[in-house]
Formats: sequence, structure tokens, C-alpha cells
Amino acid sequence: MRSTPRRRVTAAAVSAVLVSGCSGGAPAPTGGTGDPADTTPPAITHPLPATVISGDPCGALTTAQTTTLLGSTDLHVEKEDNTVAVMCHWSNMSRGSQITVQYLYGWTRGLGTVYAKRHQIYFREMGPVQGYPTVEFGWKFDHEYGRCGIAVGVAENTAFEADATISRELVGHLDPCDAADRIADAVLTTMTSTP
Repeated sequence: MRSTPRRRVTAAAVSAVLVSGCSGGAPAPTGGTGDPADTTPPAITHPLPATVISGDPCGALTTAQTTTLLGSTDLHVEKEDNTVAVMCHWSNMSRGSQITVQYLYGWTRGLGTVYAKRHQIYFREMGPVQGYPTVEFGWKFDHEYGRCGIAVGVAENTAFEADATISRELVGHLDPCDAADRIADAVLTTMTSTP
């Protein structure tokens, strides 16, 4: 069985494109009119404090949430920092599924970071999650491997990313962005309920 690469460098790899301004191996850009207005992210009506991404991303989801999302309590958990984001990975090794939450501290313009280069990467606006604007971005072929990464803007200068890799048997049968959306919703629930 072919192993699929883990989606652990999304923010770093895409940020390289965002910073350098060249697309390299990124897919053809999507959508947009070329009007400068379409590179401006939606307004955030109820911004959260930037401190919501200053803590440990492994605390972004509760044990109950990760158990529900990954269908197991026997999870491999790993934390890392790639100079763009500090992230936490929860993996169900037996099913090949994974959740990653990235606190994008390197995106000082929040979603504006990715909107500014939306024509140089794969980019798709999605419906808001709990009222916060959300975009899918990264590599167009990720869906073929059952992966989706979405960025959520929680303030003008603050964003986090929710990545989903669905289990091997569900690839081609389930939209991984539905799973990423559920992860983002769970993270926001944690963020807004923490004093």
C-alpha cells in the first residue's frame, strides 16, 4: 500500500511562496478577478485576542474532541515548530488519519498573508466557521490523498490552520475539507470557551 506524505509543512511551504512571490512547484492559481479588492480578506466582526495562538496547540483540542474526530483514544501526538507556525499532530496510526492544528504566528497579517498571494497558490474561499472567515489553500492535488488544510482568520493579524488527513478507506468517498471544517469548529469552540 502506498504511503502518503504527512501534511506537516503546509504553512511553511506555502509561506515560502508567499514570501518569495514565485510559485515554484505550486499549482496554477485559482479564481479571482485581478482586482486588488479580491486580495483583501473579509472583515472580522468579532476578533479574538492574538493571545489565542500564543499557547500550546496541543491544547487546542480536548481529548474528547480528538477521540470523536479520529475515532480512537490510542493516538500518537507530536508537537513541532517550523518558524512559521507551532503545531500539534494527532495521528490514528492504524487508520492512517491525522489532525494537525497550526498556530500561524508568522502570519502577522492574519488571512491577509494568504489573500495577498491568492493567485500564486491553490486558493478557495469557504463558508465561515462560527462567523470567522475561512479559506482552503495549499496544493491542489491534496484531495487525491485525502488531505485538506484550511486557514481561519480570528483577527486582522491572527490566524490558525486546521489540517485533516482522512483514513485510507475513506479517500475518494469523503471530502477531507468537511473534516478540516469540523476540526476548525472544534478549535474555535476551545478558543472561545477558554477564559
